[in-house]
Amino acid sequence: MYENFFGFKEKPFKLVPNPDYLFLSKSHEEALAHLNYALSQGDGFVEITGEVGTGKTTLCRAFLENLDDDAVAAYIFNPKLGPRQLIKTINDELGIRYNTDNTKNLIDNLNNFLILQKTRRKKVILLIDEAQNLSNNVLEQLRLLSNLETSKEKLLQIILVGQPELSDILDSHELRQLGQRITLRYHLSPLTPKECVDYIQYRIDIASQKSGLKFDRAAYRPIYKYSRGIPRVINIVCDRVLLTAFGLSKTSITGKIARDSIKELKSRGASRNFVLLDWKKITALCGAAFAILAAAIFHQPLGQGIQSWFNQMQNRQIEAKAPEEPVLKPTAASDPSGVQDDGLVASEDSHQDDADDSTLTASGEADLNPVDKSDLRAAKDTKMSIPQNYDTEFSDETILASSASQQEAEDYAQEPDRSETIKLADYLTAMDIRASRYLALQVAMDLWQTPIEVQPYLNSLDDDQAFFRLTTKPKGVFMHRIETSLEMLKRLNLPAILELFPTGGEEPGYLTLSKIEGRNFIFNSPDENKVVAADADQIYLYWSGVAYLPWKNFLSIWGIIPKRSNKDSIITLKLLLHELGFSDVEINDEYDNWTRQAIEEVQAKYGIPVDGFVGPLTKMILYQEKESFEMPRLTN
Repeated sequence: MYENFFGFKEKPFKLVPNPDYLFLSKSHEEALAHLNYALSQGDGFVEITGEVGTGKTTLCRAFLENLDDDAVAAYIFNPKLGPRQLIKTINDELGIRYNTDNTKNLIDNLNNFLILQKTRRKKVILLIDEAQNLSNNVLEQLRLLSNLETSKEKLLQIILVGQPELSDILDSHELRQLGQRITLRYHLSPLTPKECVDYIQYRIDIASQKSGLKFDRAAYRPIYKYSRGIPRVINIVCDRVLLTAFGLSKTSITGKIARDSIKELKSRGASRNFVLLDWKKITALCGAAFAILAAAIFHQPLGQGIQSWFNQMQNRQIEAKAPEEPVLKPTAASDPSGVQDDGLVASEDSHQDDADDSTLTASGEADLNPVDKSDLRAAKDTKMSIPQNYDTEFSDETILASSASQQEAEDYAQEPDRSETIKLADYLTAMDIRASRYLALQVAMDLWQTPIEVQPYLNSLDDDQAFFRLTTKPKGVFMHRIETSLEMLKRLNLPAILELFPTGGEEPGYLTLSKIEGRNFIFNSPDENKVVAADADQIYLYWSGVAYLPWKNFLSIWGIIPKRSNKDSIITLKLLLHELGFSDVEINDEYDNWTRQAIEEVQAKYGIPVDGFVGPLTKMILYQEKESFEMPRLTN
């Protein structure tokens, strides 16, 4: 529509993964370097993650297009396949002929092909995009395929590319054998403000014939603020900006044109958000009714028994062995469990589905189908085993110790006497950007009463998400990256490390949000005699929207229920729901519709994506509902 007016040979901001338009930000450049390094070293498994819209697919296609003649690649971009279908697809992509659907014969054909390529000194690569959608069975099949090797090297190199929840899946206890084989990991970061400017100009230059188009400097800031550096969102905004300018017959993009275009984009979602908000209010009232029911249950013997078990689980949690960390190579690498979006940008409870199961929406949440009845029948036919650590007996001494510990936590959470309150703008101006990441993490872990010491090699990581996760995990604390809003953080009610850009700065600094008092958001600084205070409007001037949430998995509910978890975790979840007042939930190892409805009820109450899946964010809010768990909170 506007191509001729601006002198474009094609639209510069089309939402297609065209490798010609790949803009190599620092993060994308490092990701490509990781892929090329892994290829040259013959590494068996490589993992690349990134938020929705950060350019993962474009990166994959650029990587494949630039492979040398000594490499053969199979590219799978729709991984909703069963194990046998996966092998058939790999064989199809590699041009391997087969006359049978027998899994053994398919693998034999593949193995013969790999050996032949090895004799020709060729490398064979399997690249799977959207790998967070792979089922457990398929991931296990991939692990078995990685066993195709000679005595010296792998015959097949596997690259898994997906959303941040892919890392959580590979770190799960069930997939620890596969997770330990990941030799190289990298997380794609959003663009910095400067990279956003360069990205827009780069795409215009590629699409231009004789473009007279000019973006004023004032136009870039609202575009970056709205997009948060996500290339796909930048494309959407810029396409709307060009359409608006075309309608006004303007060849210069001003700040006003950019702001008006963004306002129009926001208004398109207003009606949907309004309807959702009303529905959430209704479900919140239902949640209040269940809370009353929960209070009644607490006085019943069953409630007392379950309460005892929960307390004992808390005490035993510290003895639980954390999943082993996959091998980390000394290279720089760059989440929401699940993502969140404008509320939560990358889906909350990241999950993966089999070919016949539910599909992911654009936000990363699931489009739910009813629970498969055959699965439920199979579960009923299976003899249920109660978790080994299930115990309804609880001594008076332990109860007293737990109460004392809770009181210590409450005393610890009391705001210490501060001598000075600093404005956010002033603090950011004087902030030591390079040291802020470690200092903010130290403050956050102190709030969790879990002191840390950072290994020198971790400090050298450029990837903030990897730094936070690798530093906290040995202490039994998980770190969840989300792109969200202050309102959502307030609902989650947990301290968070915020990514902030000082005025004119290209590198982010970090501060730990520790408390909310009325309209003021309080940040703890490393100096105990100082706090930083700001209202929401001030924070949004500097905040990228990225936050890191430390949390503890108090009851060892592993995986993403119901897709990726064990029976013990489902039983534990249902006991917790029963304790929270959902008395219709039957205590067994079956994730039934009653359980799903209870989870959706809690999700709606907190305003996170309502999908019925239990991932990191849903676990956080369930633990929030159980007030006896010792954790720091933003509000009392």
